[in-house]
Amino acid sequence: MLSLFAMLSSSIARADESPCQPRIVSVAAAIAPVGDEAIPPAVGWVNVELPDRWNRRWPEHNGTVWYRILWGGSCQAAVLPPSPVAFRMRGMALAGEVRVNDDLLWRDASLIEPLSRSWNLPHLWVLPKASLHAGLNTIWIRVVGPAFVSPGLRAVELGDVAALQKNHFVTVWEQRTVFIVNIGLTAALGAIALAIWFLRRRESAFGWYALMSLFWLLYIYDTIATSTWPFSDSMTYARWVLSAFVLYISCFCLFTWRFGGQSLPRIEKLLWAATALALAALWFSPSAVAGTTLFFVFSCFPLIFFANCLQFPWYAWRTRNPLHLLLAVAYLTFVFAGVHDMLVVFGVLLDQNIFAPYAGLISTGFLAAVLGGHVASSMRQVEGFNAELVAGIASAREELSLVLRNEQASAVNLAKLEERMQIAHDLHDGLGSSLVRAMAMVERAPEPLPNERMLSLLKLLRDDLRQLVDQDSNIDDVVPAGPTLWIAPLRYRFTRVFDEIGMASEWSFPPQWQCAPSARQCLTLTRVVEEALSNVIKHSAARRIVIAGQQPEPDSFCLNIEDDGVGLDVDSVIHGGTGVGIRSMRARVARVGGKLDITSRPGRTVLAVKLALS
Repeated sequence: MLSLFAMLSSSIARADESPCQPRIVSVAAAIAPVGDEAIPPAVGWVNVELPDRWNRRWPEHNGTVWYRILWGGSCQAAVLPPSPVAFRMRGMALAGEVRVNDDLLWRDASLIEPLSRSWNLPHLWVLPKASLHAGLNTIWIRVVGPAFVSPGLRAVELGDVAALQKNHFVTVWEQRTVFIVNIGLTAALGAIALAIWFLRRRESAFGWYALMSLFWLLYIYDTIATSTWPFSDSMTYARWVLSAFVLYISCFCLFTWRFGGQSLPRIEKLLWAATALALAALWFSPSAVAGTTLFFVFSCFPLIFFANCLQFPWYAWRTRNPLHLLLAVAYLTFVFAGVHDMLVVFGVLLDQNIFAPYAGLISTGFLAAVLGGHVASSMRQVEGFNAELVAGIASAREELSLVLRNEQASAVNLAKLEERMQIAHDLHDGLGSSLVRAMAMVERAPEPLPNERMLSLLKLLRDDLRQLVDQDSNIDDVVPAGPTLWIAPLRYRFTRVFDEIGMASEWSFPPQWQCAPSARQCLTLTRVVEEALSNVIKHSAARRIVIAGQQPEPDSFCLNIEDDGVGLDVDSVIHGGTGVGIRSMRARVARVGGKLDITSRPGRTVLAVKLALS
């Protein structure tokens, strides 16, 4: 907390010693007696030079010190100054009042705890002529402050109003405006960094930068604060401000290491241990040693700050990363300004000004460029990734297109294969059954058939083939109006064969559909009936067969074919490789949402089809 331990100063600026210009003759200071602080003391005065920090002279003094400034004209001591006289003061630590001779010129809002804070608050007054007299005049300045803030009086100046107004404007810029600008820039950059961190949590450097900015704002606010609000006394306020300073340096180090990609786990642990120890000392040290504790922490933690600022340029030189080098330049600016100001704080340099505000503005610009460059670099990486993604998508599309072409070719080949299998099944179930009928008629004829009879059989096979082709090419034709009309062609064809081989047949079907099947389902039932009846004719040696269809429910159709033949071993036929017809029938029925069951024993074989109608 640079403000609390230093009287940042310029030398006493004496007015131009041209004739009749006011000039300061002497400056003296004295401790106010306890209980009588409101009146300048009569004794104990010692000559001092401004800026003055009385803890060097009276180390343990807490309370009030009076300053007496004697001044007069440089020509005739017995006359008043011919023109208005201005008096300028750069500040006092911490609070006080100003009197001209016996008249009050200005007083702080609070001269008891919580004390006002005028240490960095410049003032300019035009001395009222009514308060002046001929010869030497006296300006009395009362300063109240605790010892731990290095209390005292900063530089003062007497002179022409216009000239001092120019100087005052510069001082206000140096002691107030530049810090306000710094606060605004820091808050803006911190908010941007916080937003980036919220949107992209992996960018931890931005999170540490936002936290660093927050603590810097809490610390630097002390430069423009005029009260200890919200704290009740100067000591608690000082603990708070210095805690913000400690946390700022810790977050500053973490930001540096995260941004540079440095892995320093042991040093990080030591840093957090030192931070915790410093905070504990600040808040739990007894009042008797609190000032010493604050001074010790304030003296030690800047060393951590400087060490970090010096190691990073060496690291940046090794990485040759442009953003690292840019940040290194900012850190070297910190080091230069910080060392200068610390020497001023501890009285090694008697300089007029501190460099921290200006270095802060310059370094803030560097940090803005660094953060902007980092964001731009990330955006370029995103754009590169997007370009790679677009190229990858194009490649994937090409591969997918090739796969789809291959799949399409496979689908065409599969469709051709299925079509061939369908044709094979249709030939087996349709034309095959016709051939079986013809063979049965020839085998069971009592004598060789005449030519006319053979021609009739051939024409019958031709008609069956034509019907097979017509049915497959018109699969989406209109479904017959009822089961009776659907079964009629099959009944006509097979009844002639049954009659010729001496097999009795019974056909039983309802006249109307409750819910009509599709054309494909009708074709499937036709092929099943053809195959089943052909198998009965060829293998069963049956004397009687019953073909029946019914609809026990509106959305289903049941077909039963029962004969009294020799029967068959269903499992052996199916799994032995000889039951091509049965497998074909099951496959057909399954494709149209149905189920086929066969039960058989000598004297009774039943083929049952149950079809769900859509």
